[in-house]
Amino acid sequence: MPLYIFFRLCCAYKKKRAKLTSKRTHTRIYHLAGREVCSKMYIQTLRISSARVDRYLKKVSSTNVIKDRRGEKTAIHRKMPEDRRQRIIDHISKFPKYKSHYCRNQSERLFLNSDVTLDKMFNLYKEEHQDSVSFSSYKRIFYDNFNLQRKRLKKDTCNKCDNFAVKIQSSTSEQEKKQFERLRDTHQDEAKAARNLMNSDLQKAKNEENVEVMALSIQDIILDVLDLCPLGLN
Repeated sequence: MPLYIFFRLCCAYKKKRAKLTSKRTHTRIYHLAGREVCSKMYIQTLRISSARVDRYLKKVSSTNVIKDRRGEKTAIHRKMPEDRRQRIIDHISKFPKYKSHYCRNQSERLFLNSDVTLDKMFNLYKEEHQDSVSFSSYKRIFYDNFNLQRKRLKKDTCNKCDNFAVKIQSSTSEQEKKQFERLRDTHQDEAKAARNLMNSDLQKAKNEENVEVMALSIQDIILDVLDLCPLGLN
C-alpha cells in the first residue's frame, strides 16, 4: 500500500507569482486508473486518511523514491523476564504428551491430545497466572522450546507403549526403570519383526500371482472370533 499510494500521487512545485502570498510550495496531484481525481475521491477510494498520505510524502527522499520495507522485521520484542518465561515453559510441560509407536523411528516429536490447542493452553495459563503475557509471546515460547504437535498422526499409536512410558517415568528406582525399559524394548522388537514380516509378505504378493496378502488393524476393527470361526480356536 505505501508504494501504491506513492506512485498514484505526486507533488508538483507551484509556480511563483508576483502577488502570491500563500506559503504553500507544492501542489498534490492524485491519479486513479490513469485519471486525475480530487483528493476526496482518492482518499475515499483507497479508504485511507489524509494524515496517512502526509506521512508517506514526508518519507520520500530527494530522489523521489520511498523504500520498500516489505519483508523486513520491524517488530521490537521486549525481553521477557526469565521467571515469567520459565513459568510459561513449566505450564506447557504439564500437559500430557505421548510418542507415536509406529512412527518412533521416523521422528522424536511428541504429541499432545487432539483436543489440546494453543488457545486453550494460553487461556488456562491466564487463569492460573495474572502475568501480562500476550498470546504471541506464549506461542513463540511454545515453538522455540518444544518439539510438539497438537494433533494425532494418521497412524495408530500403541497403548502398550504408552503404558510403558508412564511406568518408566513414574519408576521409584533405577532397577524398576530398567526392567520396564527392557519390556518396552522387547515389545517394540516384536512389533518391528511383525512389521518386517508383513512387508515381506506384501512384496511376495506383488511378485507372485498366486499369493494374496491382507493386513488388518485390530485397533480399528474389532472382530468376534467365534462369529468368524464357529469351531473356535483349539
